[in-house]
Amino acid sequence: MIAPKWSVKAEYLYVDLGNTTYTSTNSVLNVAPNLATITHDHRLTENIGRVGLNYKFGN
Repeated sequence: MIAPKWSVKAEYLYVDLGNTTYTSTNSVLNVAPNLATITHDHRLTENIGRVGLNYKFGN
């Protein structure tokens, strides 16, 4: 409480949605197929911070 009817809140969230990996090939208009193989590796995470102000109605 910061005043009789007012309060402040804060929260922190960490979200980890894991990894994804996929492979693609690089070619030139079907003239030179499979010049290179490329592996893509991605990790998806989020850090979320929230701050709020509350007001209590009534008694």
